Amino acid sequence: MPVQYSERNLVTELRNPSRIAGFAIVILFSSFAAAQQPTNQQDYDIAQRKAVTAVRRIDGGLITPEVFANYNKHLKAYRSLLSSGANPRNQGEMETLRAGLKYRILVLSDSTVQGGGSAFGIAFSNVERDLSSAGNLIQNAIDKKSFRELVYRESLPFIKQLLQDNLLARSAGLELALEMEVVAPRGGARIEMFDQVEDLILSVLNDANQPDAVKIRAANSAKRYLIKANAIPQIQNALAEALIAELNRPFAGVALQNAVLMALEYVTSPRQLVGERKPIVLEAAVNVMSDQTRELRLRCRAARVAGRTGYDAQVNFEPIAWKVAELTLETAARFSQDQNKDKPDWDFCGWYLYTAFHHENKQETQGRPPGEPKGFLNRDARSEVIRSAYLAAVGPMGQMMFENSAVDVRQLTSLAKWTDKNIPSNMKFDQTCDEIKPAGR
Repeated sequence: MPVQYSERNLVTELRNPSRIAGFAIVILFSSFAAAQQPTNQQDYDIAQRKAVTAVRRIDGGLITPEVFANYNKHLKAYRSLLSSGANPRNQGEMETLRAGLKYRILVLSDSTVQGGGSAFGIAFSNVERDLSSAGNLIQNAIDKKSFRELVYRESLPFIKQLLQDNLLARSAGLELALEMEVVAPRGGARIEMFDQVEDLILSVLNDANQPDAVKIRAANSAKRYLIKANAIPQIQNALAEALIAELNRPFAGVALQNAVLMALEYVTSPRQLVGERKPIVLEAAVNVMSDQTRELRLRCRAARVAGRTGYDAQVNFEPIAWKVAELTLETAARFSQDQNKDKPDWDFCGWYLYTAFHHENKQETQGRPPGEPKGFLNRDARSEVIRSAYLAAVGPMGQMMFENSAVDVRQLTSLAKWTDKNIPSNMKFDQTCDEIKPAGR
């Protein structure tokens, strides 16, 4: 195995007292930092930088020479069991399986492997392959599924250890969770994932001691999970609630907010399953669009979410479409005033606003709620308000996407007149939510 050269160095590199002491200092610092509640953005950003530095320095000593020796002793049998299956009632086979998984996963936390050129990439590929190909020689589909679930259950405690180690280890743990596919998809269906993957992602999103840098990775994992997995509404709602909590957390960084919005776009469950049964993702998107204290690109990203996340027949898209037209006017005016119109942010803003209304491809015009079709124009094709909002706003959108010159003042004037004269009489997009308010009111 190519990675073993680096792994063998671990046998001679015993954990010395100074490394253990350093780890203890990091833990103490993390606990102290978590207890301090920043009261302004600057203090929050400083605290986040310190937290990331502390997490980068963690070296928990998860790999010891004994772990490596035990893995090496059982290596041949481990490979065989991983392909052919292990009997959960056979203690010897289970010990062999655990020894292999423990080393393969925990080695990703080790500073020797992390700093050893290609060693980390090789080590990650090894365990990624182990998880994705477990039971590949088992012919019976039920037996294969059962064994893969067994492998993932045995892997989970070690992945959880990664999620408390250094920054690279935490990222690797979140990546590995997405390899836990219990049953491969058939005929375009989504993948059946191991039933504890979402819990792992939620544990990071809900952990106040995890810095934003890690939560960004968790939000990305949530997005990828929602794209690939056949997640039931209860799981989608749990993820949505955790993501929205991060979106609304005081002083949350722009990168984290953006990652959260990217994930929320793929929640297809239209409402909470208990209580008021609010369309919580749509509500969150509308709130971000309306919040002029947030960065403009985030507000435009939220507009895209509003046109593409899950919905049902009770949602009234007309006031949301009007609000997006109003946001387009504000964005286009600021674009026209900017001396640097080549900034990628303007391209993104134009695209996000456009795709709130419009599909990206023909496939997105097809299907039924709650996930399809995409865009206000397709979700309420009969609405004259939505169509006229789009026609009034599409010119400035296109200018931001494709040009680096100011929007024609006539287009801005026309859009301003449209937004003034076409405020919907009913500004509630859902009976469980507050009315949408025009800017400044």
